[in-house]
Amino acid sequence: MLYILTLLTIILLTLSSIIFNLWFLVFAALVPYFYFLNKDYSKKKTFFGGFIVGVFSCFGIIFPVLYAHPIIWVPICLTFGILFGLGGLAYRKFKQGNIVDIFIFAAIWTLAEWLAETIFQNFYYGALGYTAHNFIPLLSFASIGGIFLISFIIAAINGFIGWGWIHRRLDKKFLITISIFAAAILGIYWANYIYLNPKNPDGHFSSFSIIQIDEKSLPYGKIINGNFIIDEKIKNLIQKAVSSGSDYIVYPYSFVKEALIFQNSGIKSLNVAGTFEEVGKWLKSVIPPERTLIFWPDMMREQDKITDEVVFWKDGKILDYYQKRILAPLRDYTVATGVSVNPYDYVPAEKDEVIRINNDIFGNLSCSEINQSFLARRDSDKTNITLFIGYSDIFEDYFYRKINLASSQIRAAENNLPLIRSDIYGPSAFIDKQGKIISNLGENKNDILIGKIFVESSHRRTLYSRFGDAPLIILLAIFLGIIGFRKRNKN
Repeated sequence: MLYILTLLTIILLTLSSIIFNLWFLVFAALVPYFYFLNKDYSKKKTFFGGFIVGVFSCFGIIFPVLYAHPIIWVPICLTFGILFGLGGLAYRKFKQGNIVDIFIFAAIWTLAEWLAETIFQNFYYGALGYTAHNFIPLLSFASIGGIFLISFIIAAINGFIGWGWIHRRLDKKFLITISIFAAAILGIYWANYIYLNPKNPDGHFSSFSIIQIDEKSLPYGKIINGNFIIDEKIKNLIQKAVSSGSDYIVYPYSFVKEALIFQNSGIKSLNVAGTFEEVGKWLKSVIPPERTLIFWPDMMREQDKITDEVVFWKDGKILDYYQKRILAPLRDYTVATGVSVNPYDYVPAEKDEVIRINNDIFGNLSCSEINQSFLARRDSDKTNITLFIGYSDIFEDYFYRKINLASSQIRAAENNLPLIRSDIYGPSAFIDKQGKIISNLGENKNDILIGKIFVESSHRRTLYSRFGDAPLIILLAIFLGIIGFRKRNKN
């Protein structure tokens, strides 16, 4: 029975994850595990049940990471197993034998997820809350308590179903509790919706043309004798984007394979293709002066210091640029094992500012920064739109791109800000402030995503953008502390 119950939870968690997207199964995924935890098993079996749920659900949920780098799957999955095994023992210690156990279970599960994300520096895609990325009413709770508030709600729903299954009856106390819980959820949802969506907001529409390339035929340009030469396919796509009349043309990649020297300052390196001016001369011949081009080169502004930059360029000049703030291991710098996908390491940002172009104030997230919710929160009080630019070079598979798209939706909902997602291989998307995908272009297409998005002049900040995860985590810890104190005194 032990193995059947844990296996059912593992299967349901995997199927409900972003990979398979059967999100509705998440509302029953933890029911077998909840049932298991309420059986009178030994401490050893309780820990082992949580351990195997953690290990194998981790393996299914973050498969893209494991697939790309199999050498790291063992420590990751073991860590997950230990966390959820200890969570099972914690539930056994705190449980009261009454309906409060539902909320004890949800609190412990949520805290285990939060610990997993903290340990892996926000690169954790197994949180139950990720399954809400296409269920906008539930996703809206991210604006209050982030992804972990959604996880808590889902875990509590599983607890209610599990409690009903265990006791095989719906007594008065159970019905009152579930009614209060449902009323609280609906009340909070509507109050939050009304607050974040004022009538007739002041704002404007901004238009974008996002260029995508097929993964198998991505061409780089070359600088030969001071002249920049690139494949006609890229030139044709840029011309098509120009003809759309969009305010911004987004090419979410670099036009050259190596870094560009910011200006002809005598810097010499094997890792540079040439100067930015040489590429800029070509850009001026294909981009009209009234259009703003956004692209993503590696730049060398000082000798042997290469930064990952998003450049805003117009009429032969760099209007402004964003430098990546949080570097990712494996992609951005060499880790202790010597593994890296780049021939050189980046240096982190030398500037930390938002980008102001006309009436648009951009908060920027570069590539792996989409997983760093605190960056988007930090910018949210100064911006009215978020721009994500990146590509999945480490994880060359469709699954990771789905995860990254879901992360983009969550960042938009957390901060009540529209988000432009651009990825050279796709999918690219226009995402509104509620996290809803307005339009998107699938992966591996030689095409352009053209569209407009409404940008409020002054958006209303969310509770999450102000305070982050801290209030929820503190409340859950206090709740468990009170439960533990009362149980200790009772004993």
